[in-house]
Amino acid sequence: MQVTTVDDRLVFVVSSPSVATWPFDSSSVSTTPDVQEVVDRLMSLFEGEPLESGVEHAAESVLAHLVRTAPTIAMDVATRILADSEELVAPQLIRCVGRLVSARAEAVFMPMVKDALKSSEISMRDAAVRALEGWGTPGAVHALAGYEEPVPWLRDYAVRVLRDLRR
Repeated sequence: MQVTTVDDRLVFVVSSPSVATWPFDSSSVSTTPDVQEVVDRLMSLFEGEPLESGVEHAAESVLAHLVRTAPTIAMDVATRILADSEELVAPQLIRCVGRLVSARAEAVFMPMVKDALKSSEISMRDAAVRALEGWGTPGAVHALAGYEEPVPWLRDYAVRVLRDLRR
């Protein structure tokens, strides 16, 4: 599935000739996106194509659009994905939101990233450190300043990130 923007609307192009769009046209019954539909699409994007360093992922544009147009829905969608996803999808989501470099994205997703720092799963904690590094803001510095990581390699990485962000 590929995601593009046409006239400020996200277009999900699937492998068949059909095209599904979100958000819906103003002529539709409701202009509010169906949260579960967006959750399902994002889950499909994460499961179909893993997030890779240095490569833009289709989920980024979906989440960026949600943050710009419906931040409450963006948080609801992300919360549902974290609750319903398997162990490989949740860290991808956390890393993905860290790629959204805007004050609004940070405000929407910071509580979720801080929670990921407390996760029992090392992949979630690693993703959270990477997200905070991506934001590189005073809020990210504050979140990392009190972070205590028990795993040596991740603790070393978090310390280096915090040192770099403080410069």
